Amino acid sequence: MDRILNIESVNNVLVIQTAFLGDVAISLELVHALRYYNPSVVIDFITTPAASGIIELCPLVNNVFNFDKRNKHKKIKDISIFAKSLAKNRYDCIISLHKSFRTSLLVSKIDSKYKIGYQDSAFSKFVYTHCVKANFSLSEHYRVLSPLKVFGINYLRYRIGDYNLKFADEIKSKVEQILQENNIKNKFVVIAPGSVWHTKKWGKEKYIELVKQIEISGYSCVIVGNDNDKEDCNFVAKTEKALNLSGKTSVQELIYLISQASLLVSNDSAPVHFANLVKTPVVAIYGPTSPIFGFAPIGSEDVIIENNSLKCRPCQIHGGKKCPIGTLECMETITPSEVFRIVNNKLNSKEYANF
Repeated sequence: MDRILNIESVNNVLVIQTAFLGDVAISLELVHALRYYNPSVVIDFITTPAASGIIELCPLVNNVFNFDKRNKHKKIKDISIFAKSLAKNRYDCIISLHKSFRTSLLVSKIDSKYKIGYQDSAFSKFVYTHCVKANFSLSEHYRVLSPLKVFGINYLRYRIGDYNLKFADEIKSKVEQILQENNIKNKFVVIAPGSVWHTKKWGKEKYIELVKQIEISGYSCVIVGNDNDKEDCNFVAKTEKALNLSGKTSVQELIYLISQASLLVSNDSAPVHFANLVKTPVVAIYGPTSPIFGFAPIGSEDVIIENNSLKCRPCQIHGGKKCPIGTLECMETITPSEVFRIVNNKLNSKEYANF
C-alpha cells in the first residue's frame, strides 16, 4: 500500500457500492465511520436505482447517484457520460466497495486525486492509487471499513452497528396506516421467506407452519418480499391473521416496517441487514451459506439457526439455483418446531416483556 493519507485533508468523498441490497445496507458502516473520523467531510454515494432508497435514509450522505448498470448505464459510452456528469463535484477521494470490471471502469473515468479500492478489484493496479486487502476472517461490517487503513486508522477499534437513519413522515404515516387498517398493533413479527437464490429458501411450507404457531402465541405476522417473492409470500400468508405486503412496499417502507416489529425471521438475505440498520432482533435461517463468510447479523440479540453437522456445507457463499448433491438437507433438517421454539423464547424474553 502507498503512503498513509491524512483523513482530515479529505474534504469531498465519493463512495461506490452497486452490489446486492444487503451489501449496500452494510456499506453505511463506512459512511458513518468516515464522518466519525472526519466530522467535516462531505460524502456522496453511487449505488443502483433499487438500492438508492437505503442510502437516502442516511442524513450523512449529501447526494445519492443512481448507476443503472443493467440498463441506462450498461454500455461503455453511457458509463463515460455518467462519469462526466459528476466532474463538477470535484471529488478528492473515491472509495469503491465493489470489485467488478464495470465499477473499476466507472472509477477510472471520474477525476479524483485519490482512488481507494480492493486489491482483488478488476484492474486494481491501473485504476486505484491505493489498494487494500480485505480480511475475510472478519464480518463484512468490518471489511467495508478496510479502506480506512489508507488513512492509518485501526478500524477494528471502531464501534460498528450504530446507524443514524431518518425516515420521512410520509414513509412512517403510510406504514402505520397499513398496520392500523389491518388491526396490527405493536406485537407483530416480520417474515421474509424469499431469496434471490433458491437454495437459500427455507421453504414456504415450513414458513406457513411457523406463521401458524406464531399466531397461536398471540403475535401477528407480516409477510414481506419483492415482486419475485410473491409466489412464496402468497402461500405463507394464507393464514387467517397474516398480512401479505409482498411487492407492496418501497425499500424505505420495508425498513421502517421492520423497525416497528418485535422480531424478523428471514433466510440469509437482505432483510437481515435491514433489521440490523434499525436494531430489530433477527432470527436468521442459514442453509448452503454460512456466517463464516462474514454476512451474519450483528445484533447482540440476533440468533442464527443452521445445521452444523453436515460436511457438505457451506457449499456456496451466495447460494445457488439447486443443491449440488440434490438433497438440500441443510434446509430440510431445520424444522418449524425448532424455529418456533427459538422465536417464542425471543418474544417472551425480558427484552420484549414491555414492548
